[in-house]
This record gives sequence, C-alpha cells and structure tokens, in this order.
Amino acid sequence: MKGKRGWIRIVEAFIAILMISGVLVFIMSERTKTTSNEKIDIIVKVILREITDSEDLRNAVVSDDVGKLTDFIATRIPSTLNYEIKICEIDNICSMQTYIPENVYAQEAVVSSTLDEYNVKKIKIFVWQK
Repeated sequence: MKGKRGWIRIVEAFIAILMISGVLVFIMSERTKTTSNEKIDIIVKVILREITDSEDLRNAVVSDDVGKLTDFIATRIPSTLNYEIKICEIDNICSMQTYIPENVYAQEAVVSSTLDEYNVKKIKIFVWQK
C-alpha cells in the first residue's frame, strides 16, 4: 500500500510540472508576438525617417518614383515581411491596393518640397508578416 502512494505523488508532481510549463510557454509566446510587433513598428519608422532625410528619396516621393523607393525599402526590410508602399496627395486617404486579411501595420510620412519642385505628397508603408 505504501509503495502505491509514492507513485501517485510522483504522477501528481509530474502533472503539476507539465501544467506550469504549459502556462509559461503560452505566456512567452504571447510576449514574443508583442516584441515582433514593436520591431515592425521601429523598422517602418526608421525607413520613413531615412526617406524624409534623404534628398534623393524625397525627390522620388515628390515625382512618384515608386520603383526607386521600392528598391530602397527592399534593402532595409527583413525577408520575413511583405510590404506595399503608396504615394498620394496630402488630402487623400492612402489605402492598400490588395486586401490582406491579416495584421497590417501602416505608417505614413509627409514629404513637403525639394529645392527643384514644390509639391506636398504623403508616403505610406504597409507591412505584414509572410
């Protein structure tokens, strides 16, 4: 009889350890999702800052040169993310051309003018995970 009680306690302890580790795994997976969302936000903000700071890239925004901007962003964004850029007038709403039924993160910046041309445009970057 005494030997059986010992095995029951061992099984109970094993189940308790499994439950605690399951909760910890769940909490850690939720925490990494938040961190990845924050990383996406930081990446997009840095890209927009570089675009607004560079005269060549500001010219590309003002002249609607999406190809040059796409080449620039492709070198900066991780391969685990998809993106779409949209250039539009300041008073228009920039929306995606294709609908993605996932979490899409969007940031925008206003590019006002260059020395050659005065034209206010808005660039918006949409980013989602592959």
